Amino acid sequence: MFGATIGTTITALLVASTMNLEAKKVAIAHLLFSVVGVLIFLPFIGHYTGFVESLGGSPQQVVANAHMLFNISLAIIFLVPLKLFERFINKIV
Repeated sequence: MFGATIGTTITALLVASTMNLEAKKVAIAHLLFSVVGVLIFLPFIGHYTGFVESLGGSPQQVVANAHMLFNISLAIIFLVPLKLFERFINKIV
């Protein structure tokens, strides 16, 4: 799941490379959001896996739940430093 999360950002980076500055900023932000998110979750992978599996469901549902919870958690985590993240992206792109 984590590899796919980072891997999907490559499509945005490829497309944005031919577009304007704002598109490039969004693609870079998407990449950084995903990489930082994976790094945040990595130390807790055992607990996270156990929690998601405890929710039950078919193997497909477990994967869907894991992906959904990961993205919702990251969105909540990134709400706090959102302005700081925006300034950082504007500075590096």
